[in-house]
Amino acid sequence: MGSHPSSARALGAAAAMLGAAALVAGLAVAPTRGAAPSARTYDSGYATSAVVVTPVYKTVAIRRCGSYRYNVTTRVTTCLTYRLGTTYVRFLGLSNVAQKNRYGTWVRIPYVWSSSARALVYNHWLYLQLHKPPVTTSPTASPSPSTTTASPTAASPSPSDSSAPPAPGITASMLPMPAGTGLSPTPTSTIAGESATKKSAYTYFNSAASASVAPRWDKCLPITWSVDLTNATKAGTTAADELARWQQTMAFVSRATGYTFQYLPGGDGKITVDQSGSGGSVVGTAWTATGANLVITYVSSTDPGAYRSTAVGGSTIGYTSAGWTIYSPTALIMTKASIQLDYGWAATASETDRYNLLFHEFGHALGLSHVADTSQVMNPFISSQDLLRLGDRTGLWQLAQQACH
Repeated sequence: MGSHPSSARALGAAAAMLGAAALVAGLAVAPTRGAAPSARTYDSGYATSAVVVTPVYKTVAIRRCGSYRYNVTTRVTTCLTYRLGTTYVRFLGLSNVAQKNRYGTWVRIPYVWSSSARALVYNHWLYLQLHKPPVTTSPTASPSPSTTTASPTAASPSPSDSSAPPAPGITASMLPMPAGTGLSPTPTSTIAGESATKKSAYTYFNSAASASVAPRWDKCLPITWSVDLTNATKAGTTAADELARWQQTMAFVSRATGYTFQYLPGGDGKITVDQSGSGGSVVGTAWTATGANLVITYVSSTDPGAYRSTAVGGSTIGYTSAGWTIYSPTALIMTKASIQLDYGWAATASETDRYNLLFHEFGHALGLSHVADTSQVMNPFISSQDLLRLGDRTGLWQLAQQACH
């Protein structure tokens, strides 16, 4: 583990909390009040571990959907007519199901396991993701209708049908990009000092040489997130305003990458800190209690209750951990992440620095590591960046363009 001399952090206790899941910790260090920007440094250390998952092959029940109703807003698929049968599939988790095509190759199908139905059920959102055409240039996002209902008689494809025509892809919500910025991987920027050479200013966890072997989220599934705003007032804001900041952050990243983020409300009081051991990790129940992949909370080293965290305090203002599972050498799929922010520091931070921290820690949660380039959000400095820069966006774009797992 690497670290900055003034803020080295031991991550062993945090790794133990995640058990077999992988751990990546990106630690942010608070600026010294009145200090020069060069003194505003983050910690540079992180540690990793991983578990290899063995595929499960079995014959299971499947509800082959003949017609369905689909809601774009909620992404809920309601199968109107179906016939029950059985099929032989490969499981890599309950939502990753593959079946052999006519060539004998295992191909992911738009069905997921339903414990209530005790069968595989059709998921039209997943179908749309699996049939997105390859993207070789910058995406052009367009507004999506708030709701769409598929024709009651529209037939969904058979899971073994590899000849079905591509369905229209779901685009990210329309969000005006800040002046001077363009999309990756053919980025443009008119921001001072943001030359085309900056597009290579990014790094990945595990020191991965490319996005194809780096830990990443499955682009075919929404990244669900929830935030505990119990301490919003202590962070110098309101719950509504801080939620809006996170929603803007998510929308920006979605617009720049194509990742889909789904907010799950009701996180207040559920994303606390495990007070056993060092007290530096989010409680293990946070993910199940919220149902989210990414959980965000506001903590302090001096909090009198369940939000006391040793992961922050002194010069450390943020702590991000992310876990992934290794399915193959080229499939390191992230499954959970947590972000802790020091509400004491936030209470006196400028709006720009607040966004700088949000984007920096969110970049860690999506798989980016630190870079030396001082113009990027992922540089280990609070550098008055209130948006992702050229290298940051290019790195995230490359992760988001990897094949569905």
